[in-house]
Amino acid sequence: MFNKEMTILDIVEKYPATLEVFNAYEAKTGYCILCNHLFSTLEQASRNCGLDLEEATGKLKRAAGLEK
Repeated sequence: MFNKEMTILDIVEKYPATLEVFNAYEAKTGYCILCNHLFSTLEQASRNCGLDLEEATGKLKRAAGLEK
Protein backbone atom coordinates (compact mmCIF):
# COMPACT_ATOMS: atom_id res chain seq x y z
CA MET A 1 0.00 0.00 0.00
CA PHE A 2 1.00 3.57 -0.65
CA ASN A 3 1.75 5.89 2.29
CA LYS A 4 3.56 9.11 3.20
CA GLU A 5 6.40 7.23 4.90
CA MET A 6 7.50 5.64 1.62
CA THR A 7 10.60 7.10 0.02
CA ILE A 8 10.32 8.74 -3.37
CA LEU A 9 12.51 5.94 -4.74
CA ASP A 10 10.16 3.27 -3.36
CA ILE A 11 7.11 5.03 -4.79
CA VAL A 12 8.55 5.39 -8.29
CA GLU A 13 9.99 1.89 -8.25
CA LYS A 14 6.71 0.27 -7.17
CA TYR A 15 4.44 2.60 -9.17
CA PRO A 16 6.32 3.80 -12.31
CA ALA A 17 3.38 5.88 -13.51
CA THR A 18 3.97 8.26 -10.59
CA LEU A 19 7.10 9.52 -12.32
CA GLU A 20 4.89 11.81 -14.40
CA VAL A 21 3.47 13.40 -11.25
CA PHE A 22 6.91 14.09 -9.83
CA ASN A 23 8.03 15.51 -13.18
CA ALA A 24 4.98 17.79 -13.26
CA TYR A 25 5.93 19.19 -9.84
CA GLU A 26 9.27 20.30 -11.29
CA ALA A 27 7.60 23.38 -12.75
CA LYS A 28 6.21 24.31 -9.34
CA THR A 29 9.38 23.67 -7.35
CA GLY A 30 11.91 24.80 -9.94
CA TYR A 31 14.03 21.68 -9.57
CA CYS A 32 13.91 17.91 -9.97
CA ILE A 33 12.32 16.30 -6.91
CA LEU A 34 13.74 12.92 -7.89
CA CYS A 35 17.26 14.32 -8.13
CA ASN A 36 17.07 16.14 -4.80
CA HIS A 37 14.79 13.97 -2.66
CA LEU A 38 15.07 10.42 -3.98
CA PHE A 39 15.76 8.97 -0.52
CA SER A 40 13.38 11.26 1.36
CA THR A 41 9.95 10.12 2.43
CA LEU A 42 6.99 11.62 0.61
CA GLU A 43 6.19 13.59 3.75
CA GLN A 44 9.75 15.00 4.01
CA ALA A 45 9.92 15.84 0.32
CA SER A 46 6.53 17.55 0.39
CA ARG A 47 7.53 19.65 3.36
CA ASN A 48 10.93 20.58 1.87
CA CYS A 49 9.44 21.40 -1.53
CA GLY A 50 6.49 23.38 -0.20
CA LEU A 51 3.94 20.93 -1.61
CA ASP A 52 0.59 20.09 -0.09
CA LEU A 53 1.04 16.51 1.17
CA GLU A 54 -2.63 15.55 0.81
CA GLU A 55 -2.83 16.91 -2.73
CA ALA A 56 0.40 15.20 -3.77
CA THR A 57 -0.68 11.92 -2.20
CA GLY A 58 -3.98 12.05 -4.06
CA LYS A 59 -2.31 12.74 -7.40
CA LEU A 60 0.23 9.98 -6.85
CA LYS A 61 -2.45 7.46 -5.83
CA ARG A 62 -4.49 8.28 -8.92
CA ALA A 63 -1.43 7.92 -11.15
CA ALA A 64 -0.64 4.58 -9.50
CA GLY A 65 -4.19 3.38 -10.14
CA LEU A 66 -4.95 3.07 -6.43
CA GLU A 67 -7.65 5.72 -6.37
CA LYS A 68 -10.06 7.31 -8.83
